[in-house]
Amino acid sequence: MYSAQCLEASLIILITALGFEPSNSDDLNQFDDLHGYRYRQPLGNLIRRLQNETKVPSDLENRLDEALAARNWLAHRCFVERFIDWLLPTHISKMTKKLTEMQWNFDKVAHEVDQLQERLCQKAKQDIQKVLEKSESEIIPALLKVYEAQDEMRRNRRRKTT
Repeated sequence: MYSAQCLEASLIILITALGFEPSNSDDLNQFDDLHGYRYRQPLGNLIRRLQNETKVPSDLENRLDEALAARNWLAHRCFVERFIDWLLPTHISKMTKKLTEMQWNFDKVAHEVDQLQERLCQKAKQDIQKVLEKSESEIIPALLKVYEAQDEMRRNRRRKTT
């Protein structure tokens, strides 16, 4: 379950960041509230929210669905369905192997979610860089022309008044 919870945490961080655009310091409290709210949501809701917030590759969507089914089995049916397997020494290694595979799959999907977050962050960073470059190449020179024109108007006014 630890690995399933790590996957949930990765989704929560990504979803909260995707849907949050801070504009002032009060927004940090809203961020904390939203982040806390997401921790109370079931994994299935988090997956649907992610799919609504951004384009999720279809292979990752499939693995998220598989992870959801595995997490639900672990949380709700594993010990009821496999109780005897935990009591019989001959079955313990079989259950341990199954749980180890599930843990590996949860970790893999969480890693893919983290990679998606990294790609989205890189894209946002590139978009910001484009705006800054545009600022340097177009906006700043335009502002300089405006300031120069204002200076020229002030000089002309001074000449007229003297």
